[in-house]
Amino acid sequence: MKTFKVEMKFNVGDSDLTMDDIDDKLFEAGYGDAFVCHNGKGSVSITFNRKEISKFELVRVTRIQIKQLFPEVEWLADSK
Repeated sequence: MKTFKVEMKFNVGDSDLTMDDIDDKLFEAGYGDAFVCHNGKGSVSITFNRKEISKFELVRVTRIQIKQLFPEVEWLADSK
């Protein structure tokens, strides 16, 4: 498997979550090594490296995991 770098941009869709809440959920889900940026309004960008069979598969799996963490997630168009 190759290592791929991805950046996922999304809005958590829950205005009650603080940045610390979001960070905690991401950390507990295994994204403790990810670089996380917030805009303070629920929009988040995470950048990380993972081994996977393809970049497409890595993005697909990550979207499933993030959707489980934040059921009301809205994906931003410029995720790579």
